Amino acid sequence: MQDSERASFKAISLLNEYVSTDVHLIGSDNHQSLQVRLQQVHREMRTKPGFEPLSRIAVALDHSSIDTAATLIESCVGGPAIGRYEARLSDSPSLRQIATTGEARIIDEIAAGRGSPRGTALHDLGYRASMALPIHSDSGLFGFVFMDATVPHFFDEPRVQLA
Repeated sequence: MQDSERASFKAISLLNEYVSTDVHLIGSDNHQSLQVRLQQVHREMRTKPGFEPLSRIAVALDHSSIDTAATLIESCVGGPAIGRYEARLSDSPSLRQIATTGEARIIDEIAAGRGSPRGTALHDLGYRASMALPIHSDSGLFGFVFMDATVPHFFDEPRVQLA
């Protein structure tokens, strides 16, 4: 494994550590500390070689009882904030697939005017690649982690080995 691959692997490990250690805080009165922690992890990831284009990380909670996933926290560096977003899971085959399979969804090239309206909106904001990962708890699907980059093909194999 080359040094850049090791750095990429470590950066994804940091995000996985964040999700696994702080997921119990979600839904409590710790929203601000979660936001700060996500921003710290995001800044740390961007210090790794090749990770500068990783401009956005967001965590969305699953609200299965109302068929919705909604943004809880977001960190943006080098790209615009999207803010709170809600999506109906029944309207998103890709989110349903992620939830069912547990596998990452990677979009190598976000194109304007193709695919979903959400994809077009991301493209219009300057994002060119995206990755989504499910978060599972003991009781099932808990939510999703979304990462967006300002360059296409950002989420290559070394960066997603742990996904």
